[in-house]
Amino acid sequence: MIINRQKTAGAAALLAILIIAAYLRLSNLDAIEFKADEARGTIKALNIVHGTELPLVGGMLWGFQAGPYSYYILAIPAFFTSDPRLITGFLGLLNIFAVYMCFRIGHDFFSPRVGYISAALYAVSPWAVLFSRKIWGADFQAPLVTVFFYFLLMWAVRRKSIYFPIAVASLVFALQVHFFPLPFVFVFFIIWATLRPPISARSILVSAVVSLLIVAPYLYNEYNLSFKNIRAMTGSHSSFQSSNPNYAQSVLSLAWSVSAGSSLRGNLGDIWDKTGYSPWVVYAISLLLLLAVPYAAISAFTLSRGTLTPILKAKPQTLIILLWFLAPPITLILREGSLFPHYLSGIFPSMFLLIGILLDFAATRFKKYHGEKIIATAIILLVAYQAHTMTNILKAISENGGATADYGPTLKSQMDAVSYMIQYSQGRPFTMKSLNNPSQYPFGMQYLFQWYGITQHANDTKSSINYLILYPKSKSYVQYEVLPHSDFGLITVYVEDNA
Repeated sequence: MIINRQKTAGAAALLAILIIAAYLRLSNLDAIEFKADEARGTIKALNIVHGTELPLVGGMLWGFQAGPYSYYILAIPAFFTSDPRLITGFLGLLNIFAVYMCFRIGHDFFSPRVGYISAALYAVSPWAVLFSRKIWGADFQAPLVTVFFYFLLMWAVRRKSIYFPIAVASLVFALQVHFFPLPFVFVFFIIWATLRPPISARSILVSAVVSLLIVAPYLYNEYNLSFKNIRAMTGSHSSFQSSNPNYAQSVLSLAWSVSAGSSLRGNLGDIWDKTGYSPWVVYAISLLLLLAVPYAAISAFTLSRGTLTPILKAKPQTLIILLWFLAPPITLILREGSLFPHYLSGIFPSMFLLIGILLDFAATRFKKYHGEKIIATAIILLVAYQAHTMTNILKAISENGGATADYGPTLKSQMDAVSYMIQYSQGRPFTMKSLNNPSQYPFGMQYLFQWYGITQHANDTKSSINYLILYPKSKSYVQYEVLPHSDFGLITVYVEDNA
């Protein structure tokens, strides 16, 4: 009876976590970003569905083209709809699955408490939520990477050789969606060399064949291009180099700040103050991660039989989670270049797994001081606060029509602007251009025009109407204020009507 109650309570807790994750990832889908990358991915997916294109490569990343499979995954929802909101919702579902996989890893390889804590914190993490709501490669990373690490753990910790080909195939597939998981290739070989999990010649052969099939389209395209992208990857401009200390510090600072969401300020611009995000939450989560990393290192590598043995002992699963977290930042430090939060989107689950491992230890170690109850209460309050704050963030983005920083105007603002232009033109041909960003934001609007069935605006030199798109407003363009114009969130549409 007690076991049944515990199972029921556990199932209820997991369900509550997934409901919160779903609400944050699937609500306000018209407040998503829809810029050049998102529009391009949607168009490619629809082309696959309509049979007009079968891409062999993906978008540009770090100066070379990634694999094509992000477009093919997007083709699944595109088969049923061309609405960017619903396609984004499909990505949201994949990332809800990532929250579940985070729970499974914590639950199956550490303890139920680690599973619940890590999944709950991951479900409400601001950056994790925002990178669950974009139609681009970075948003695929968490679901794909969690699957890879689950099967890596099954092979390396449970020592079941049958999972070796699955782990290899999942990593190779993830690399054909986005190059972010590349550091995990090194993690894979480190685990293979140090833990010596079982492996057979047959499993190696199966892994090689399946991996070759996965990368075949990309290699075929590379052969036709004289291996242009592979040469770019291995060329001098993409080789490892010594980083300066300031860059290394920036990488480590970003790795910590994304866990708590503090670096969102640069993404949300002037609406950050409307979100009510407390710096104390940032300090608390950052401190927990700061303590969790050395604790994980100690618990992974301590082999002594001394007095600490009951608390700290060698745990290969902890080593794997630690390498999951450390490998991408170390790679970024060695390969100095541009630095953005989405480069770390695949390590978000590992951050909260490390925190869960630390708090599980603390709850057990201080059980007689009601450590379990105190930690459980603190996590519930923290998750409730984070969920409330993330709701405020999405609400502020929606009400403001976007953010005057990297986030940009929302899909709704662009849809409203496009509807206005279609209504105003009344069937007359027109042109559209951006005043202060010639390529990025109109590209999303161009998709929306096609979605509404309007095509006569494209490159029409005989147009009697010119729409000038401005985002964000700037005094540099004050001369256009004499033209008829309308505001749609952060977008202003000026009309030059030559009729």
